[in-house]
Amino acid sequence: MAGFSRGGPRSARSRRESDASAEPRAERGPSECSPGAMEDRALRTILEELARRSGAYRGEGHNQDHEAFVGRLEVEPVVGARGIRVEFDAHGLDGTLFHREHTWIAPTPDGDLCLWTLNSNMPGVLCHRLRRDGGLDPRVVTFGIGEVGDRAVYREEISIEIWNDGSLGYRYAWGLPSGKFEDRSSVRMVPLGSPQDDRAGRPEME
Repeated sequence: MAGFSRGGPRSARSRRESDASAEPRAERGPSECSPGAMEDRALRTILEELARRSGAYRGEGHNQDHEAFVGRLEVEPVVGARGIRVEFDAHGLDGTLFHREHTWIAPTPDGDLCLWTLNSNMPGVLCHRLRRDGGLDPRVVTFGIGEVGDRAVYREEISIEIWNDGSLGYRYAWGLPSGKFEDRSSVRMVPLGSPQDDRAGRPEME
């Protein structure tokens, strides 16, 4: 994910480029889902599925610098399950904070499903619209901002993987203006306290 490394947030120049490019140029394009491309029922099933996965998760992943980290995810339905609150943080194996975010997933008044995220590696809130929803194991729900092929702007996709064994995956792909768009970080997490949850040698989260 953007700036998701031991060095902390990206440089001021990169942050300014991302902030500027995440404005009007990052509106929904033809490759993204819209009310005309996806029925309201499908949007509801995404929220319902995530609401069923309410709880805390933990797992080990890798960032764009190939550094291992421990990710912790909390998923909670809010406002009568009309939206989903997501809290995510990632720490290096020595306890260094790599990334922290507060995220909400909910429909807009015009019916689009969006993911809003405020995190430690971006200068402000970004609105990612639903782009893709497919697969069975895992079911992968992808939200994005900026056209992937438009190298003039900052592009980012956040994907949630819903696995049949009860685990959840969280993935970031992004590209800076003039830079390459590619996968940057990924983690697969299991419910805390489950038989698959191995805490040995893991840093304590704040």
